[in-house]
Amino acid sequence: MTAPTLLKDSETNWISKVPQDWLVLSIKRLSRVRRGSSPRPIDAPEYFDDTGEYAWVRISDVTASEGRLTSTTQKLSELGASYSVKLNPGDLFLSIAGSVGKPCITEIKCCIHDGFVYFPGYKGDKKFLFYIFESGEAYGGLGKLGTQLNLNTDTVGWIQIPYPTVEVQKSIANFLDRKTAAISTLIAKKQRLIQLLEEKRTALINQAVTKGLTPNTPMKDSGIPWIGEIPEHWEVRRLKFALQQLVDCKNRTPEYVDDGKYAVVRTTNIRQGKFLSENLLRTNRANYEKWTQRAIPQSGHIIFTREAPAGEACKVPELPKVCLGQRTMLFIPNQRCLTSNFLLLSIYGGAVDGFVKSASSGSTVSHLRVEQVGDLPIFVPPLLEQKSISEEINFQLERQDNLVAITQLSIEKLREYRRSLITAAVTGKLDISEVDSNV
Repeated sequence: MTAPTLLKDSETNWISKVPQDWLVLSIKRLSRVRRGSSPRPIDAPEYFDDTGEYAWVRISDVTASEGRLTSTTQKLSELGASYSVKLNPGDLFLSIAGSVGKPCITEIKCCIHDGFVYFPGYKGDKKFLFYIFESGEAYGGLGKLGTQLNLNTDTVGWIQIPYPTVEVQKSIANFLDRKTAAISTLIAKKQRLIQLLEEKRTALINQAVTKGLTPNTPMKDSGIPWIGEIPEHWEVRRLKFALQQLVDCKNRTPEYVDDGKYAVVRTTNIRQGKFLSENLLRTNRANYEKWTQRAIPQSGHIIFTREAPAGEACKVPELPKVCLGQRTMLFIPNQRCLTSNFLLLSIYGGAVDGFVKSASSGSTVSHLRVEQVGDLPIFVPPLLEQKSISEEINFQLERQDNLVAITQLSIEKLREYRRSLITAAVTGKLDISEVDSNV
């Protein structure tokens, strides 16, 4: 990749230098910037019609569109469309609410609400402008890309952009179409690999905690339809009869203290059997003592979420002092019959996982009552067998987790490459005529 040799200072931070024959202009010099509008009240049924001519665009439609709007979940009636802003295929619009700063080109007739702006009469190539927004660099100084951006018709209109001839804009946009499509294909393949690894993870755990590791073991009916048979020498117990103590959290959240020394483990800190320290909140000693009156979480105990979402779990983290956040429970295993490692695996496979999904199905927010948690069915092998199963499965899971982490890192690098490629192309620092077809 080589850059054009004759560059000039653009006097705009995000652009830096541009080819000498390019202009640098504010968007409002090339187009009006107008805001969408909505029929009011927005939930009135007379504004919607499944056979309507114009699709109704919500922020979620744009988030799922990957930059090209081909469908939405709703359509407006003729009356509803008359109160909104109509766009035609090929028009560009930009979100200024929700997922702020996300551009989209519609391929269908649609209407946009006031969480979007559009560019009537834009003089340049709309795909080129799309890629300028897509790079995210044009928002420099306006906030962080996403919900913290401060965008409106004025701030968007004042954004300075590089402006070569329309022919050059089209050439760059077509080049980026090809290159970003190739990158997206690679990312999709890697995301599919992660999905397959997650499916393998679930199957591995399920097999281990319902059938064990020893082939040709005599089996018996588990009494649970979706499980079928389990090893003959295993017990089937309700969770409350395999624990020393089952502790529900207080029905409210402790006061958070910025400089507190006591960690509050919330549902957001627990995912796929692991404790996540990101966004960990803390409290003071007085709150900690109130929130641990029923039991003090210790090493070897399991924290379980019974809502938002239900069925996640992790070991008590290696922190000095921990208390339960709202909608969590503490499992203290009866060490004479159940190890914490095997219990944690069992929560993500077999009877427990199936029961959680069954009990929480049909509700908008998955939720388990305390008595439902206590009645969760669990299979209990002998302690030595639990230990050998846990060691083998955790070894295999660690290998899979490492592969997932490596794959996720490669996806992020591809995304970074995509952003840098777009920025270099739209600012004229990349001679696209000399770039080969390899990503």
